[in-house]
Amino acid sequence: MMGTGQVNVQGAEATTREAVGPLLLRIKSSHGFSNCPRLSRLLDYLVEHSLAGETRELQEYAVGVEVFDRGPNFDPHSDTIVRVTARRLRERLSEYYQGPGLNDPLMLVIPKGHYRIEFQPRRHSPRRFHALLAACMVMVGIAVYIGLSDSGYTGTPSATMSPPHPTSAPGKRLSAAQTSVKMANHLFNRRGPGDVESALVKFNQALAADPELVAAWVGIAGCLKILAYEGSTDFEQSLTRQETALTTALDLDPYHAEANMRMAYIYWTRGDIERSVEHRSRALETGSNSALVQSIAAGMYYREGDHPMAIARQRSAVALEPLSFVYQANLGIMLYQNLQLEEALKPLRAARILSPERGAELDADIARVLILLARFKEVADLVNQLPAGADRDQLRGMLAHAKGQYEEASAAIALLAARRGPDPSILLVEAYAFVDETDKALKQLAVSRALIEQTREFKSKRVHYPERLLFSPFLQPLRQDPRWRQFWQSDPLAHLFMKESSNLLENRALGM
Repeated sequence: MMGTGQVNVQGAEATTREAVGPLLLRIKSSHGFSNCPRLSRLLDYLVEHSLAGETRELQEYAVGVEVFDRGPNFDPHSDTIVRVTARRLRERLSEYYQGPGLNDPLMLVIPKGHYRIEFQPRRHSPRRFHALLAACMVMVGIAVYIGLSDSGYTGTPSATMSPPHPTSAPGKRLSAAQTSVKMANHLFNRRGPGDVESALVKFNQALAADPELVAAWVGIAGCLKILAYEGSTDFEQSLTRQETALTTALDLDPYHAEANMRMAYIYWTRGDIERSVEHRSRALETGSNSALVQSIAAGMYYREGDHPMAIARQRSAVALEPLSFVYQANLGIMLYQNLQLEEALKPLRAARILSPERGAELDADIARVLILLARFKEVADLVNQLPAGADRDQLRGMLAHAKGQYEEASAAIALLAARRGPDPSILLVEAYAFVDETDKALKQLAVSRALIEQTREFKSKRVHYPERLLFSPFLQPLRQDPRWRQFWQSDPLAHLFMKESSNLLENRALGM
């Protein structure tokens, strides 16, 4: 892009392309721009045209068509993408020059109401700059010396030393909207009772302060998804509301990785695989450092039957955010269902530590892994800590059977059979399969289907119900029975799930 040539700039000096090129690269590599390809595209476009002296042609329509791939029917009055992005670009440049670009000799400025770049030399003299730099170096040297002396450290830093926590750029403060988003994300990731609902309120508060904050729109979509899967809202209506929020986010930033990945999941859920893959590819191209992107991609690959890819993506999510109990738990479940049992224990136990609120649920999952590993003493210790309920009944029955205590096993499973609801029913299918009651297990599949049909307000069950039965290690004995194949071929809920996935998944369901 950068060649030779000169243009007149504000002030008496001329600015060459060679001078602007390195500065532009520095800006685009900074924190405020590196993850925002749309802002970088607009900046490149405006700089190029400004350097060429073509600023009179930089009308809103031209920018929309040439930069944001809008069609010939683009209407700047109804589609505000150019104005919104230009405003964000102006703000990001201001933040950059207050932070990492504080000492840049040249400033790139977008005057309000215009789509052009002005190249403004800094007003301080080189002598003043160098004097300031020297003073700062002396102060830093003194601070480092004092810090090392106080700590007693006298040697070379080791590779194991933790890096210091990053600090905010000078003069940069979070806006009220950004503060609300930060609090909302904390609540959303914690996932305690009522946390997701509270996060949704915070995200809406952020939008009230800044309707163009993309992170808030993406956060709202995430909250709506979780509430639907927990049965708090109608599943289909939730999908529509998620799509609306994400459409707004992508209008503001078409290359936003997390918005694209959440949209990919919506299309995948509806069976529109082509559009899903399009958004997923875009998300993975720009969001390699996003744990959320990696985790959602992992879930999609998993349900499509590509379990090695799914596990690799989920490991990436954990590596990026090791303190997220959700990512740790998802990795543990994937490894458990693929019979990588010893490996599964580590992330499941990490999730247990990170989320005490979900202790019982995670203890039950850990106990199931330990049963398959025949580590019965550890299973017993966990089961004794579980509250009364379906998980404890199931685990007590399977543990007793594994130890040859068949009467105790029958009694525990009978308690489980007396409980009502889809979740106890699915647990009962696993228990019957484990104790070699194949006929009862297969009959229970039909009971589970009927229960799901009776509780349509829990639309998420229509996704998770077949998924758990497909991947549960305890159901392997059933998969060789011809009645298993007949069930999956006739179950409408299973077919719904299949439509969302690939032939690989269907082949697994049918034991092929």
